Formats: sequence, structure tokens, C-alpha cells
Amino acid sequence: MAKKIVKIFLSLILAGLIAGLFYYFFQPIADFSEPVIIKISSLANRRLESLAPACQKPIYYSLGEIDSRFNITREDAIEAVAEAGDIWSQPFGQALFAYAASGPLKINFIYDYRQETSDQLKELGVIVDDDKKTYANLKLQYEQLNKQYLEKKSQLRQQGADYEKKLQAFNAEAASWNGRGGAPDADYQRLKKTDAALEQQRQQVNTLTLQVNKMVDQLNTLVRKLNQLIAKLNLNVNKYNSIGGQTGEQFEAGVYNQNSTGTFINVYEFGSHQELVRLLAHELGHALGLNHSSNTEDIMYYLNISQNSTPTPADISALDAKCSRK
Repeated sequence: MAKKIVKIFLSLILAGLIAGLFYYFFQPIADFSEPVIIKISSLANRRLESLAPACQKPIYYSLGEIDSRFNITREDAIEAVAEAGDIWSQPFGQALFAYAASGPLKINFIYDYRQETSDQLKELGVIVDDDKKTYANLKLQYEQLNKQYLEKKSQLRQQGADYEKKLQAFNAEAASWNGRGGAPDADYQRLKKTDAALEQQRQQVNTLTLQVNKMVDQLNTLVRKLNQLIAKLNLNVNKYNSIGGQTGEQFEAGVYNQNSTGTFINVYEFGSHQELVRLLAHELGHALGLNHSSNTEDIMYYLNISQNSTPTPADISALDAKCSRK
């Protein structure tokens, strides 16, 4: 009986010791195991998501930088993106995109030479469509303006050289009279008239210089648009050189990209709300994982030149395949 009591007593001590050790080490074990459990759970969820069909959840987007020179409000920009998203969501039958203030897909409006070119063409009264007719009209306008520019440039060179020659002669005569104590009254009055005439000629040269510089800006604007059309229409012609020898920059109206800094769509150029919506629809297609197509009417055609804003059967087929829907 005594042995039995001792055995029970020892068992109670051992149980208490184990309970104490468990209590003492429980929090460190929990602190260590919780991140591991969370990581395993996260990996499992990612694995399940990767096995699930795409497009089950909307892609959340937000607005990033909007340059004020686009003259578009954040509300109008959000509306345009929503319309572009609906182009894909409506035929699919569910929302594929949704706005969130901190959405990971950032949409930026970056103002550079591309939108500047469109704005300058509007100031010139040029209505631009991405077709061969527009290219032919712009080419003719470029040739006419370039002819005027060359004539005006030659005129400026001649007047500038004449002004410099007369100015040097005037300065030399004035220095000569100053060295002799001053010019007689008759010569002084003549020099005053010459000085006034030179000032008038200088102003004429400056005005001519401004006109030539403006022509240079207009010609370079036409060059950028002509080179854009050459690329878009795949024309077998040489690119135009801008004044200064450059052939013009690359002309992408928008771009979708995903890199180490995040996922974003940059909008560079649009001429109207409709053009902006179609451009965004194309880039949102890339966000869905869609590639470029070869049909000019497709939303995903590699050049954004069509007026069509409705997904074609080829667009829908590509979307269904990407979203694992038969």
C-alpha cells in the first residue's frame, strides 16, 4: 500500500513537472511556430489560387500620377478606366476590374512629347486619324511648311548677315569719331539716324528669328506624327528627320508593365475620351494576360488604330482561354 502511494505521488510530481515545462516553453514555441504556420498557410492559399481558374476575382486598380497638362480630372480618369474595364467585364458576365484607393495596378498619365505633339497638331488645326489619308495630308502639309521654312531661313540668313555688316561699320565709325573727341553735328545726326535704322532692322531680324523657330517646332511636330503613322501603318518609307537631325522618338500611346517596382499602366497620349477608353481597354487586356493579335479590329491588335471599342470574337476567345472558361 505504501509503495502504491509513493508511486502515485511520483506520478503527480512528474505530471506537474511536465505541465510546468510546457507552460514555461509554450509562448516561445508559439512565437516560433506561428510565422511558420502562417507561411505554410499562405503558400497553400497561393497554390490553391494557382490551381483555380483565372479571373475569379477582379483586378484592383488605382490612380497614380496625373499630369495637369492632360486637362483630365481624377473623376474623369476613373470613369474612363471603369468604361474600359466594362468592355471586358460585360461580355464575360462578371466584374474583372474594380477601383480601390490602394489598388496594386497603378494607372499613370505621363505627359511628354507624345501628348505635346497631339496638342500642337490641334493648335495647327490638324485633325488626325491613324490612316493613310491622314498620312498623305500630313506629308503634303510638311512639304509645304518645309518649303516655307527653307525660304524664311534663307531670308533670315541674308538679313542677319546684312545687319551684322552694317552694325560693324557703324561701330567702327562711332569709335573713330569718339577717338577724335566726337563727331561734327552733321555726322552726329547722320549716325543717330543710322543707329535708329539699325535698331529697326534688329527688331525685324528678331521677329524673323521667332517665325523660323516656330516653323521648326511645327515641322518637328509633323515629323513626330508622320513617323508614328509610318510605324503604325507599316509603311515602306524612310522616317523623317526632325530639325536637328533626329528621326523622332518612339510613339507608344500607352504601355502595360510589371516589374520589381510594381504593376502599372502608363498613358502617354490620347485625343478624345473615346480614344482614351479604347487605349485603356487594350492595356487592361494585357493586365488580364492577353497577348497582341493580328486582326486590326481586335481590341488586342498590336497597334491601337481601330475605332472599334467592342471585343471581337477573337478577343472573347482569348479571354475565355486565359480565364479557363470553355
